[in-house]
Amino acid sequence: MGFQTHCTTSPRYPQSNGLAEKTVKTAKHILGKARADDKDYCLGLLEYQKTPVDNLKSLAQLLMSRRLRSNPMTAARLQPHVTPQHVFRNQRGACQYRQQLYYNRPVKALPPLAAGTHIRFHHEDGSWQPAKIIQPVNTHRSYHIQTEEGQMLRSNR
Repeated sequence: MGFQTHCTTSPRYPQSNGLAEKTVKTAKHILGKARADDKDYCLGLLEYQKTPVDNLKSLAQLLMSRRLRSNPMTAARLQPHVTPQHVFRNQRGACQYRQQLYYNRPVKALPPLAAGTHIRFHHEDGSWQPAKIIQPVNTHRSYHIQTEEGQMLRSNR
């Protein structure tokens, strides 16, 4: 196992924290359905853990190497079946690669911006404000910029 480089993401950009956002959304959905049907939320969580995702195994199968009991289920399907870690990683890597292809389909390469270039950046309040590029950052398409008020910010292109 090697070291991975730490890549920072943009603040106030929920897409960069997609897994956590999706998990919160799923949990709220399960709790809401349980409350609306006047049922125990644990049954909803159990169903969520039993559901396979993207042609991979379910959470329960990954953790316990077996399926959880549900109706109808044969005894043979409840027997433990350990999936080697390298097989799971290969399957997950293939899914991530396929997602990356679809996500990056409309992306095109942009020429780098030089230091001193005058630009406009999208401010937190939704307005576009003028700024000047101070220097590029080592990460992909990211720059240190200075606003007209003298504030130093980091912005992605």
